[in-house]
Amino acid sequence: MSQKDKAKIKASIVELKKKNAFYKDYCKSNKIKITGKINESIDSINQLCKLVSKLAKRKDFYQKLPEDYDGACDYVPSAILHIIESAEIAWEPIVRRCTDIKNVKRDASMFGCFPWTSKSYPWPVYLDENNKEVYATPGIQIDLESVKEFNKDSLGDGLLQVWFTDNIKFDTVLIPRSIINEEGPDATFYESKWPSFLGPGGGTEEEELRGWIVSDWKMIGVQTDDIDILPAFNDEWSRVDVDEFDFTYNTSKIINMIYDLLDQRHEYCTSLFGVPSVIQKTWQDFYNEGNRNLLSLNSDKNIQLLDDEVYAQLMYKKENHEVDFYFYWDCD
Repeated sequence: MSQKDKAKIKASIVELKKKNAFYKDYCKSNKIKITGKINESIDSINQLCKLVSKLAKRKDFYQKLPEDYDGACDYVPSAILHIIESAEIAWEPIVRRCTDIKNVKRDASMFGCFPWTSKSYPWPVYLDENNKEVYATPGIQIDLESVKEFNKDSLGDGLLQVWFTDNIKFDTVLIPRSIINEEGPDATFYESKWPSFLGPGGGTEEEELRGWIVSDWKMIGVQTDDIDILPAFNDEWSRVDVDEFDFTYNTSKIINMIYDLLDQRHEYCTSLFGVPSVIQKTWQDFYNEGNRNLLSLNSDKNIQLLDDEVYAQLMYKKENHEVDFYFYWDCD
């Protein structure tokens, strides 16, 4: 048994408990009843902490995965640590449909709608399949100042934008706060060509382009990554092979319980700072490379993607006090 690994797991559990307690206090402060799904969410994280604490006391837990297993990590405690350390509090947007383009607060967070543009940061354009210059479609705008209290990482200030072009392409733009303070917004709303990968979502094209305005964000609890970084097993009794992993029955039983617990709690929704869906390679790969999730975008809300199974993430990465932003599609 590695005392160093055991200490790391213990410290990570302490931090996860703090996040869960913070969510519980948030509910009480905002007079949100801790019942139903909210109670299940809080209880599931507490159960996860208890199960991992039990695992950390078992000698047979500290072992490598089989040599022929081609996974994101080769050490069982590292896989469990990743689940604990990648858990974050998520915030869901409170939105209202934009029905009056002329009176939009241009520097607010929004989906579609009428983002900030100005002389220095004009409405983006691109060349379509006929080599004709057309205007990009508004995608996402996040006021970084308004969300800084939700995350321990300082992401700077200003407006972060994602603009969609055709063929599943996009432009990411960061407008500094100094520009917003010095320049007035361009008053012209430009009609955009609706990209083929964006579905109509039930309204007219004009209505869909108007989009949603984010009036606030509400905490929805702690999200955790799932456990697919360990081998996938077929059913309740074969998911952990005692002989292959040299686990005792009790250790394998606890791991099975963690599988079941995370299957129930790992849900994808539009949210800030939660755990995103897997993006081409495993989330652990992105996490280990220093990437973190800023916004997960569920395809059945806010921006309707052509394929309901497609999810998107707006990510950030901090290096040498600099922040880079990326936009990823969850598709092959």
